[in-house]
Amino acid sequence: MGGVPRRGEGGSSTTEARRRDLYDGLDELLGTERAETLMAYLPAHESTDLATKENIARLDARFDRLEAQLDDGLAAVNQLDRFFLTQAAGLIAMGGTLIAALLL
Repeated sequence: MGGVPRRGEGGSSTTEARRRDLYDGLDELLGTERAETLMAYLPAHESTDLATKENIARLDARFDRLEAQLDDGLAAVNQLDRFFLTQAAGLIAMGGTLIAALLL
């Protein structure tokens, strides 16, 4: 039998020519306004462009790993900040002690 191939039954994905043919048939059967309304609800892109739940789950896992790496990196930067602040405070204290000793 003819007709529109079902998902997974081979056939090519919906092309613009097939969409136009569908619109023309709907226009003849339902009229222009109804055909346009119905076509507005049908995706105009390839079904391979749609994200699956599995795609989204993989992206979510990647974002979780990246977030963990970012958190680790920020923690390391915070530790370095504390280290340098401690070293700077020590140098300032030593410099103050040296100046005080020279002025005595």
